[in-house]
Amino acid sequence: MHAVEAKSRDGLALVSYLTLPAEVEGDRPPKPLPMVLIVHGGPWARDIFGYRGDHQWLADRGYAVLSVNYRGSTGFGKAFIAASEKEHARKIHDDLIDMVEWAIEQGIAQRGKIAIFGKSYGGLASFVGATFTPEVFCCAVPVVGISNLQTLLESMPPYWAGFAENIYRSFGDPRTEEGRKLLAERSPINKVENIKKPMLIFHGANDVRCKVTESDTIVAAMQAKNIPVTYIVYPDEGHGFNKPPNRISYIAIAEAFFARHLGGACEAIVEDLDGSSHEVRASADILTTWAWPDIDRRRIRSDAPPRMSLYGDVYARRREGPYRFIQNRPRTSVAALKSDAAAEKSKNRLSRDFQGCSFFDFCNNFPSVADIR
Repeated sequence: MHAVEAKSRDGLALVSYLTLPAEVEGDRPPKPLPMVLIVHGGPWARDIFGYRGDHQWLADRGYAVLSVNYRGSTGFGKAFIAASEKEHARKIHDDLIDMVEWAIEQGIAQRGKIAIFGKSYGGLASFVGATFTPEVFCCAVPVVGISNLQTLLESMPPYWAGFAENIYRSFGDPRTEEGRKLLAERSPINKVENIKKPMLIFHGANDVRCKVTESDTIVAAMQAKNIPVTYIVYPDEGHGFNKPPNRISYIAIAEAFFARHLGGACEAIVEDLDGSSHEVRASADILTTWAWPDIDRRRIRSDAPPRMSLYGDVYARRREGPYRFIQNRPRTSVAALKSDAAAEKSKNRLSRDFQGCSFFDFCNNFPSVADIR
């Protein structure tokens, strides 16, 4: 990973992080690469320097991977956060576009081969990319995203009540006519006709933050206009996908989608959908990888490192005492991981895996970059 920085069009410093395939020496590839822009959630969060499973996974498949601390990200002072107020789908999105243009100018990214990918607020950003700037991205992958800011704020979960006024100040107040007008203006649901590029949408049916109706409504609007879309729902998941079979299928489907539209490598899909609860609610062609005429089969790698060892997923092994996450585990086939997971499967497995394991244990015990490479 490389820390990079460039200026926004209005002069803000945008601290960002770039990961390139392992064979690239230095922080610039010999020729521009297909790129995935991963947008963090929040928006009051930030990307940090360090090992990231999603960066390693996509870089291994041949992509440049860029994450941007757009205005509103935390850790850069009050003024940086204040600069984001009422700027959703405007200057916040401009920050992402400015860093994409920087990557193109630096010879890192290949124009016309750039995807936008994100969860939660990053899912909103992905919808915005597809509807507000459809010419920039060749495809979009919103995950548990937001398509309608007004319905988001009108159906906030009860635990958001303590900071609801801050949210209204940042996004717009749905209790006022002016606020509703602003929210409608910045909502992707009202610009569906602009979608021109392929879109793959994921959502958990039990999401209480960004409800599944956020994806349901934009998918219905796209179908009404005969705009192709692939829509995957996990009925037993919420704001993210935690069950190992579901995470495997989610990553496998996303990887195949990126391979189709960006041209990178793709690990063969063998048993990756087994045990997954996913429901294909729109367009099943993403699951018939071998039928795609535009996939270069030479790029389907039988020797690709397993998705899950790259992504750093939760496959605990029993040690003395409570379960821990393994650091520097050897590369293991997906089939072996799935077999091992099945052997340990029980109703309470996830809670048992996390027993005695702090958040910092989780973050600090992913496989090392050296092990992945």
